[in-house]
Amino acid sequence: MKGVCFWILVCLCDGATISPPGSLTGLDGENHTINCSFPDASGSATILYNSRPSTAAVITASGRVSQIAVSPFKGTAVGLGLSTVQGVRTISFRLKFTLQSDYNGASLRCRFEASDNSITESGPLTLVVLSSPCCSVLNLSHIVHNTTSRLPPLSCEEIISHRGNPPANVSWTKSSVGCAGTESGDAHQFYDLNPVTRQCNNAQITCVADTKGPRLDTTMKTFALTINSQPEMVQCSYDGLRRPRALFSWEMPRDDGGFPITDYDLSLSISGVTQPLITWTLGRPLRSDHVVNDSDILVFRVSAVNTLGPGEACQVDKTVPTRKCIKPFRSAGSRSELTIDCQTETDFDSDGGYIVYYTRNGMQKASQSQNSFPITISNLAEDTAYDIVVEARNSEGTRENSTVVSMRTHKPGVPGSPIISGNGNAHITSTSFILTFITVVDSARDNASVSIYRVFLNGDQRDLKAQSGETQAFLIDKLSPSTTYTVKVLVINSLGEESEESASITVTTLEEEKKGGLSSGAIAGIVVGGIVVLAMIALLCYCLLRHSRSTPQETKPPKSPDTEMTRVTKSPIYDSEPSRATGQASAAVHAPVIQSTASSLMTDNPSYEVVGVH
Repeated sequence: MKGVCFWILVCLCDGATISPPGSLTGLDGENHTINCSFPDASGSATILYNSRPSTAAVITASGRVSQIAVSPFKGTAVGLGLSTVQGVRTISFRLKFTLQSDYNGASLRCRFEASDNSITESGPLTLVVLSSPCCSVLNLSHIVHNTTSRLPPLSCEEIISHRGNPPANVSWTKSSVGCAGTESGDAHQFYDLNPVTRQCNNAQITCVADTKGPRLDTTMKTFALTINSQPEMVQCSYDGLRRPRALFSWEMPRDDGGFPITDYDLSLSISGVTQPLITWTLGRPLRSDHVVNDSDILVFRVSAVNTLGPGEACQVDKTVPTRKCIKPFRSAGSRSELTIDCQTETDFDSDGGYIVYYTRNGMQKASQSQNSFPITISNLAEDTAYDIVVEARNSEGTRENSTVVSMRTHKPGVPGSPIISGNGNAHITSTSFILTFITVVDSARDNASVSIYRVFLNGDQRDLKAQSGETQAFLIDKLSPSTTYTVKVLVINSLGEESEESASITVTTLEEEKKGGLSSGAIAGIVVGGIVVLAMIALLCYCLLRHSRSTPQETKPPKSPDTEMTRVTKSPIYDSEPSRATGQASAAVHAPVIQSTASSLMTDNPSYEVVGVH
């Protein structure tokens, strides 16, 4: 039976026509109409889509409208009734439909089945649909990606699968300079972004599909790239030395990779040994420091960190220069001065000179500059420790500090052992004696500002004004007769500081003396001798009288031409001369300064930091 139908189909294929014949070309979405004509006979008309029979649409001369819906084809048929076409009576109807891109390449046929079961079918009408690719799809795709891995190739899948008619050519454009990529795949379907860098951040990568037809639109699909990464490399630097520390700093990276900076990874290797802990202080610029020694080889690394991890590290390699002044030491000193020299391992000269910083009890700060050593610091307190730091320019042209050394000024000089002036006991009486001593025993411990000498007499003390000259001589009076005194002396300087006590001596005053004159027996003998021996008695009286006047009342030593003697009493300071008033010690009377050099114990405390030293 199938064979018979096929034969009938073949035989009657020319009995139906479709207009226009051949092909129908139009734009996607355009409305079109075709006409179907059949022999004048009773029967039913049918539309075939792609040679597949559609649902039967019975067409009659009554002009009834029939909806034709065979997936995916849709249309409307209107009966036109009987007519004579070229002398032949025919039945015709009109089919209206809208071109769709899915119809492209399909075909339509008109088919008539007569009441005697005969079939008449037209030739095929091929549909050529001109369509833009992707059906004018315009999408925006955001890609957030980490640059540590490769970005998968971008693909315009919708455009590729619907290239339109005629098929579109696919190409790629980008709006970012330095964002490199290559087209690949069939007909440039893919775009491979490589390498993935922050330069591609916010780049517009566009897939362009173009049929090159003047009647069709060009379709584009744009990818807006958002590329996140670790922070870029920071800019780091070596900032020189502030002994005993080396300073490094760095700036925040210009590009944080799209995420906030959360930390910085730091490392420091000193002469090949990695330091266990590196600390840094928040600020601009950010800074880290570490204790170093001369000639250390430093390797400093720092990288910024965000949520994706650390970025590329900045590295600084540096060798610590040898200091111009490693350790200061005292080459000479006295009560009020320190002379500073310096231990060095390189060229002694410093282009920028030297600055000596000295502090007392960490509370006072002063400095003294000089182009060369030795450097003498004056006007210091006596018997006082000072912390000394020397600053000089190193081979980098920056200033750095020496180690800190403590140095001490001398105490006031110890007086020499006191002695009694004169030979033997010639200057000792029952109530006084003359005390003499040398001002300073050790010439390195001068008494340049000594104002008072304190004399101890069996526990009692008397303060004496200092005299000019090296030798001091004082009259110690108002003593008790026949009394032994233990005598020693100490120095009080203008700051009120006391020296050590001198060696002691003992002095014993004489017995109390009786006044001389003629006895009563002698006077009686002269009277009894009478007139006869008057001349002899007169002569004798004259001799006795001379003897009586020559008896000493109190022995006083002659005044030495180079020694001033001052009578004193107990403290406060006493001056026995009527022209001077009793009172307190005056301002310092300066004796000649005797100075010499003396070495001192040097210490090195690397942990000490002098306030304000640069």
